[in-house]
Amino acid sequence: MAASLGLRQFPLPKEEDNLSCLTDSPLLCREYVKLVLTSGNGSWASKTLYTKICDLLPVPIILGMPFLSSEQIVIDPENRTAIQKSSNYNLLNPQVPERIWQPEKFTPPPTLPRPKRPPSIPFN
Repeated sequence: MAASLGLRQFPLPKEEDNLSCLTDSPLLCREYVKLVLTSGNGSWASKTLYTKICDLLPVPIILGMPFLSSEQIVIDPENRTAIQKSSNYNLLNPQVPERIWQPEKFTPPPTLPRPKRPPSIPFN
């Protein structure tokens, strides 16, 4: 996913290659990217995330507890919501902004021509 988005990849320090095993074989992470997640309509954006790149994952991205806590997102499974506390934005059920239509164009009435100045009388 990082390559398809054209994200710059940075070398990951060896002590950070510490992902627990999600599959039968160990996962190697040697690089990371800086990533900002946005909603589809652009009304919400996350902080910059430093995400590890693992080539053998079965999904393109995993957002776990560090993401949820840094963005202050509260999940309510019963109501099927994921709401960011600071903005009250619901990531799972975003509100579509109502379109504000421009008023119809109003053509003002034509302005009357200025009255002509009377000719000046020369002073003799």
